[in-house]
Amino acid sequence: MDMMAEQGAALQLLNQELVKHIEELKRRKLYLQKCIRDDERVKCQLETEMMSLSARLQEIIVRLEHKTAAFNDVNTAISEAECAFDKILHSSQALLSVIVEEKNNIIKAIDSDCDICSRDDDCC
Repeated sequence: MDMMAEQGAALQLLNQELVKHIEELKRRKLYLQKCIRDDERVKCQLETEMMSLSARLQEIIVRLEHKTAAFNDVNTAISEAECAFDKILHSSQALLSVIVEEKNNIIKAIDSDCDICSRDDDCC
């Protein structure tokens, strides 16, 4: 019987160790459940933030497209206005050259007429 008692005592020790390890595993399971719940809550918050940021990003992209189109329109208008102004400037310079040349021709004609007139006192 002594052997049976020893085996019973050994079995009881093993049982106590087994119960101790099972209890430890249960504590770890509870801890992991809490960690999983916490991480799932954080995940849900991050997904909500990402959806909000994604919507905001889309708004910014649309706004940038509109502003870029407006910028390009303004840039085109400026280029066309500068080109037109340059043409006006060149036309004005050409007109000025023609007017100056005509004026000089008229002055030469008048001066030559007056030279003729000064010889002929009845002319002027």
